[in-house]
Amino acid sequence: RLVLSALASVVAFAALGRVLSPQYMIWVLPLAALAFAWRAYALAAAATAAMVLTLVEFPSRYFDLVARRPFPSLLVALRDVLLLGVLALAARELASGSRFPRLSRRAPAAARST
Repeated sequence: RLVLSALASVVAFAALGRVLSPQYMIWVLPLAALAFAWRAYALAAAATAAMVLTLVEFPSRYFDLVARRPFPSLLVALRDVLLLGVLALAARELASGSRFPRLSRRAPAAARST
C-alpha cells in the first residue's frame, strides 16, 4: 500500500501542479514497474503510456508546443488525461482495500508435490 500511495502522490504532484516538468515522469518509472510486477497491469500501462507520450513530446516538439501547434498540444493533453487515469486507478485500488500486491500465496508446484 505504501508503494501504491507513493505512486498516487507522485502522479498527483506531477499532474495537478502548476508545471509538469518532464523530469517528474522519471519519478513515476520505478513505481510503475512495481505496479506491473504486482500485476496491476492497467495502472502500469497507463503510467507507461504517459511516460512514452512525454518522451514523444519533449524535447523534440517543445518549441512546437510553445508555438501552440495542435499535435504537441494533443500529446500533452492525452498525457495529462492518462496521468489523471493513473491517479483514479490508484485511488480506486487504495479505496477498495484489496490486497496489493496481487501475487499468489500458493506454493510452487514442485514444492507441493514433495
